Amino acid sequence: MNQTLLSPGSERAARRLTIGLATMLTAYLFVYALTAPIPRILSSIPDDTAYYLEIAENAAAGRGFTFDGLHATNGFQPLWEWVLVPVFYVFQGSPETMLRVALALQICLLVLAASVMYKTLSPILPPSATLVSAIIFFFFVFVQSVNGMETALLVLGLALLVRLGLHEDTWRRSGWRRPLALGIVLGLTMLARLDTVFLGASVMLLCLIQIVRSAGRRRDALVRMAVVFLGATLVVAPYLSANFLKFGAVAPISAQLKHAFPQLAADTGIFKIPVRALALGAAAGLYLVWTLVRMRSWGRAWSPRHDFNVLLAILALGVVLHLVDTVLYVKWAIFQWHFLSYQFFGALLVLPVAVRALVSFSFLRRGLVFWPGILLLVVLAGYRVHLKHNPAPSNWHTAAYAAAVWARENTPANAVFAMKDAGNFGYFSQRRTINLDGLVNDLALQEALKNGHTIDYLDDHGLDYLVQHAFKDRDDVTSGTYESVVLRYLSYKFDVFGEEITVYRRSEVFRSPLYPRLGSNTLLVVWAWTVGGKSRSSVNKGPE
Repeated sequence: MNQTLLSPGSERAARRLTIGLATMLTAYLFVYALTAPIPRILSSIPDDTAYYLEIAENAAAGRGFTFDGLHATNGFQPLWEWVLVPVFYVFQGSPETMLRVALALQICLLVLAASVMYKTLSPILPPSATLVSAIIFFFFVFVQSVNGMETALLVLGLALLVRLGLHEDTWRRSGWRRPLALGIVLGLTMLARLDTVFLGASVMLLCLIQIVRSAGRRRDALVRMAVVFLGATLVVAPYLSANFLKFGAVAPISAQLKHAFPQLAADTGIFKIPVRALALGAAAGLYLVWTLVRMRSWGRAWSPRHDFNVLLAILALGVVLHLVDTVLYVKWAIFQWHFLSYQFFGALLVLPVAVRALVSFSFLRRGLVFWPGILLLVVLAGYRVHLKHNPAPSNWHTAAYAAAVWARENTPANAVFAMKDAGNFGYFSQRRTINLDGLVNDLALQEALKNGHTIDYLDDHGLDYLVQHAFKDRDDVTSGTYESVVLRYLSYKFDVFGEEITVYRRSEVFRSPLYPRLGSNTLLVVWAWTVGGKSRSSVNKGPE
């Protein structure tokens, strides 16, 4: 596939620009992660990031995998959590410092992933096409993955799979080392993000097709498939077994709450999927159709030896399977970072598209067209990064952080809080915080919600404060003129609401400034939890 599309001087310039962009963007991200104000960083990353950090901090301190210090949980993507635990054991800084350390670690992992991709693709692709793909990768995969979540490890795993998938020894030779390495990396990638199991299914299907079509070498192809499967199983099986033995199910609790399989989700449909993910999913589907049509001409000796198109087909099938599963079975909490593998696929899909465009349309190869086009692409992508790292100054992430700092400075160290979307508040407050949507809790909360025992559950866990970060159609709450407000929490396991909990204005101990959310202004409120009309907290309830 490698060829010179532009003049030799322009191709050399494209290669240098690719490396230069990677260097500049990496430096920018390091500076941002290490120096940007914490509220600004928190506004550009998910609240779920703090779940990982708090669980890692507890595990490193010997308290086990727990978010609230009260319940063991497996509500996280395992590989990133396991990586963070030794980091927290070695570096014991403030919550703010450890967030910066985690982001810096992600940048290092992504630099490694980019290096693997460049080393793999540059020998077989022209630098001009690689530059176009690299811009997409750097700005829409690299930057998006610096979020404190599992995405950097996922991207590294995908990069290593590309490296192994394009190596001749993996598919053509009868040895077992490369297929075993492929299986192990595939298993690690699935542990980086568990829904990558669909990519594993795609790889197994490729092996099966090779068995069917490899006349005279079916035994080698069968052994290869078995070795790949063995490598992935050796990595994944211990985690799944530990889940079953400790929690009674192989899937983590977060998957149990979000996933309706084998029943369909109540709100099935493509409209719950982010537009960018839908577009990339459609591109993956079209690419699969094109690949199936083209495969008829490959002959019975077909093999993916250095066939970049077949590698793309594997990734495309993984994307399509994941999209179908999300549309049909995922009930709630669908976010853009869940689709990073789609963007990784998109960055690779740009490569053959760019090559074909440059070959087919000679005017695109002219310096007065190609380089201004590259400049425009960089400016547009850079502007998007600027918007991501300069969000609105006031939002619920900044409110949760302000409330957490207040709690850290004004409540006892043994105080217990409860809150939905509790990541930032629980981590930065350094207070035990029960997660009321249950993602990093255990099934006991779901049973309490279903059976109408929510108040008893909270009382039994010594609750001191209740936190709510959004109010719909309650102008009296946002203005502070309300007498009371009724809160109910949904059991996502059983799809029923728990009993009503009434909280009163006189029990407020913290009120944030207003911020926009879902088209209106709202705020975050902390109430002292009362039992029999008497507050258990040491903070004054305010005027009666």
